[in-house]
Amino acid sequence: MNRVIFRRIVPFASLSSIQLFWNSKDSRNVFAKDRSYIIDDSFGTIEFWNSYKKIRLFGYFGCPYCAKVRAYLKFRGIDYEDVEVSIGKPELKGVIDNYKQVPVLAFYDSNSEEPSAVLKDSGAIVSTLEQVLRGVAEPMDEITKFYFDDKGKFIKSKVHTDPDEKWTDPDRKFVQDGILHTVAPNLYPADMRAINNQLKFLERSDNYRDTVTGKVCAVAGGLGLMFIAWFCIFRVWKEHPDQTREEYCQSQIAKFLERKGDERFLGGECPSIADIEAFAVINLTENTSAWEQYERSPELMQWYYSVQNAVETHQGML
Repeated sequence: MNRVIFRRIVPFASLSSIQLFWNSKDSRNVFAKDRSYIIDDSFGTIEFWNSYKKIRLFGYFGCPYCAKVRAYLKFRGIDYEDVEVSIGKPELKGVIDNYKQVPVLAFYDSNSEEPSAVLKDSGAIVSTLEQVLRGVAEPMDEITKFYFDDKGKFIKSKVHTDPDEKWTDPDRKFVQDGILHTVAPNLYPADMRAINNQLKFLERSDNYRDTVTGKVCAVAGGLGLMFIAWFCIFRVWKEHPDQTREEYCQSQIAKFLERKGDERFLGGECPSIADIEAFAVINLTENTSAWEQYERSPELMQWYYSVQNAVETHQGML
């Protein structure tokens, strides 16, 4: 039994960890200009959502990209089923071909288990749904063609832009390039905290909680995620050679608060999509050793709990 676990499970856990690295490096999430408060109640809020019987989000706990989509859906008050993927991601079979990354958002218009529409990549998912909710009268697959070529690869020249207005949202880009990259180095430092934090994520898992497989995955995943943390730290050292990972985290928090200024949120009086995504990334660290890095700032915590309330009470519901 132990031999089977180490031959089959450990490699998959490590590959899942490395996949998160490639998500952060090569997926190049797409950020549409947030105009959350210029949304009409035509195509997006009535015809579109009523046409689907079920929406499923495929992902796993501990993934910041999945966390961003969960927070967005909750903020918008969109009902969905959270499907936790397991080792090898067999849950994606029949949902999306030749793709093993998460998150994946699937839409079903009947009792069939075959989705009628599928979105991939957290940035593209959020950006596409914002287009739909704004009332853009085009099918989702037409909107996503702006972000992907015929082979499903990102069109790099269009990253960070809105397919309708060709706008770039600097706040969402900052969250991706700054706040997001403070998480891995603090969650997965080169010591036992990496494994302990991975165990905390597995406590949220229905598939692996209190199982031998889960504990093995936590060890293998924690070790693998140290590699991701090393990559993030390497970027920090390259751009900020005089800063430790803690100092870099605090500097990004300071820049975030500077961008927010005296406003309650980045979006002013109401949370913007950048606020929701930043909250989701930081929320991932709650109950882990990394949380203390963010908890140090009373101003950040005031913003954080305000966004949390907006997400949990679905204040973005249309």
